[in-house]
This record gives sequence, C-alpha cells and structure tokens, in this order.
Amino acid sequence: MSYKIYHSEGFILSGRPYGEANKVFRILTPDLGLVNCLAQGIRLEKSKLRFGASVRRFVKISLVRGREYWRLIHVELDNNFNNLVVDCAPDGLEMFLAKTATLLSRLIYGESRDPDLYEILKGAVTAWVKNSNDGKELQQSLEILTVVRLLTVLGYRSDDKGIGLFAEAGDWQRNTLADFKTHLPRAVRSINDVLQNSHL
Repeated sequence: MSYKIYHSEGFILSGRPYGEANKVFRILTPDLGLVNCLAQGIRLEKSKLRFGASVRRFVKISLVRGREYWRLIHVELDNNFNNLVVDCAPDGLEMFLAKTATLLSRLIYGESRDPDLYEILKGAVTAWVKNSNDGKELQQSLEILTVVRLLTVLGYRSDDKGIGLFAEAGDWQRNTLADFKTHLPRAVRSINDVLQNSHL
C-alpha cells in the first residue's frame, strides 16, 4: 500500500515522550496548520530523526497521515532561518520563542488548519532579527503585537479599535512597532482579559 507523503516547513512547538522510544511533537505548519506528529524510535541513538527535531526551531519535514497521529518520516533544521535566529540576540529571542510556543499550545486545542498562525510567527521572528539592535522597547512592542495578532486570528478580537487596526495590519515594520508602543498598556490589559475570561 502506498502512502501520500506531505512535505512542509514548520515550527516545533513542543515534544513529549511516547512509549519506550518514540516522541509526539506538535508542529505548526503553513499548509497543514497545527499537527500532532509521531516520531517512531527517535529516542534511540541510531535514529536519524533526532538530529533535526529540536523544540522551538524552524524545520523542514515530511509527513504521512496516520490513524491517530501524523507520522514524521523526515525532519531537518531550516538552517537558512535558524542561523539568523542563533546569530541575533539569542537570549531574548529564545525567551520570546519559548513564551510564544507555550501560548500557542494553550490556545490551540486539537489540530488547527489556519495558515495565518504560522505566517504571524515567522513574520514576528523575522522582524525580531531585523530590529535586534533597536532596543528592548521595540522588542516588547513586537512581543505584545504578536500575541494580539495570534489572538485575533483565533477569534479573540479586542474591542479597542486602535488595537484592532494594528491587529489587522500585516506588516512588522519598525515604524509600526514604534507606533504600537503607545497602545501597550491597553493591549496588555486586553490580552489578560481574553486569557482570564476564556480560562486559557
């Protein structure tokens, strides 16, 4: 029996042990959305999968649809992108990636097929790299705006029209981040209200 192989890029949100030698990963992709992938035998030393399956990294993957999980048959780091991440403010960016991955894991139940989530994440990380020398204030704007945009895509829209304009905009330009700074206190309150009221 032949199986269709799906090739995609993705961002590994999390991974957990499964059985004696396997792992299940949650991977956010642009075309399949969020998928749960079983990597068989990945915890064995002989496994080739273990070298590319790094949590909170951008990867290139090949998948086969399984009954309960997608099956991960190939994974490699997207070095063109990850090298930029490693070279640019690694400590702050690692924290940003960790917090964003945790938030997405809380927000998304089951498998989601919304490609905008992946584009927002990759766009935000690209903007972080480009603006890494502009100080922590712009980085804070970028972090909060990322959360606002992710919540908006998932249906949690702010009642604040000013914040809504930034949520709908697709760019991550420096002037956009600078303009958004004046909205930070209200944006943070809006995010906290959504998370509290939704019990997320």
